[in-house]
Amino acid sequence: MAQSLFEIIESGNIEVNHNGDDVTFAIPKWLYEAKGKLENEVDLEIWAKDNKILHALLHAGLADTIIGLRAAIRPADKKVGEDKVKVSLIKDETNAQKRANEFKITPKTRPGTGGGVKTKAEIDTLTKVCQAMREAGLDNETIHKMQDPVFGKAKVALALNNTEI
Repeated sequence: MAQSLFEIIESGNIEVNHNGDDVTFAIPKWLYEAKGKLENEVDLEIWAKDNKILHALLHAGLADTIIGLRAAIRPADKKVGEDKVKVSLIKDETNAQKRANEFKITPKTRPGTGGGVKTKAEIDTLTKVCQAMREAGLDNETIHKMQDPVFGKAKVALALNNTEI
C-alpha cells in the first residue's frame, strides 16, 4: 500500500486506506502533470510556476522540514539496565543544538536507486540496528557518527526515537 511519491505521480493514482477499505483514486490533472519532472529542479520549478503553486509548495515543504527538524533535535531515551530512562532535552541541550545545526534536507530519491532509507521496512530495520547498537552500550552520539553518513542525521534521529529501550 505504501506508494512512493514517484509511483503516485507516474501512475496518476493514489491508494487510500480508510477503516480497512482500500480504494484507488485519480490524482488531480495538475499534479499528474509533474510526471517526468521530479528529478529535474528546473522542470519542477517551471511546472510549479505554471500551475501557480510554487509558493504553496515551498510553504508545505518548510512545514515538513520543521517536523523533521524537531524529530532530529529530540534526544532518544536511554536504556539503563532493564529500564527505559527519558533523556532530558534541557540536559541534552548542547547536543540537541548540534543536531539542529547539522540538520539537512535533500530531494526524495526514486525507490531502488540507492538514495538511502526509503521505505517503512528500511526505517524499521534501521531502528532495530540502532536498538542493537544501544544495547551494545553505544551512546547516541556514537550511533550518529556511524550511521549518519549512510542514512542521514534526520533518519537516524527518527530511528533512535523509535527504539524501545
